[in-house]
Amino acid sequence: EKGFPIADETLRSEVKTKLSPRCLLTTRLHVASARFVKVGVSLTVHIFSDQKDEAVKAEVVAVLRKYFSPLDGGPNGAGWPFGHAVYVSDLYALLDQVGGVDFVERSEPHPEIFEDTLGAISGTRRLPADSTQPLAGLHLEPDELIGFLESKSVITVVRQRTEVPG
Repeated sequence: EKGFPIADETLRSEVKTKLSPRCLLTTRLHVASARFVKVGVSLTVHIFSDQKDEAVKAEVVAVLRKYFSPLDGGPNGAGWPFGHAVYVSDLYALLDQVGGVDFVERSEPHPEIFEDTLGAISGTRRLPADSTQPLAGLHLEPDELIGFLESKSVITVVRQRTEVPG
């Protein structure tokens, strides 16, 4: 999936070279790459009747791509924080602000966020652990970042039949 930063040996070597002189004498320095938890979304986006389906869907995908970006995404737009959990409520709030979107809901029967583990939905990172409860989000470990899988995401756009009087 394109868009994930490539952590190569040269970059790790450069970081280690810069940090080594600042370490205490007995410190062992180990520089490792971030682990990416590849996630997709499964959402139904309800749009107002005067909006164009494809235009709103493209904007929703662009907003999600930026939000999950390790470099300039996240809740504050300063990059996705290491170990920061992904919450369904945050996605709803984010997408509710996209122009033309009336509301967003789960695409039944799938959860809103899923981890791509060999093509299956993994239960190891779900919050809460009780499978009878709706999905609240995905937990990340301290060395993990989000890798958004646009190609595995399912975003359905539904046009409202009539405008709600304002």
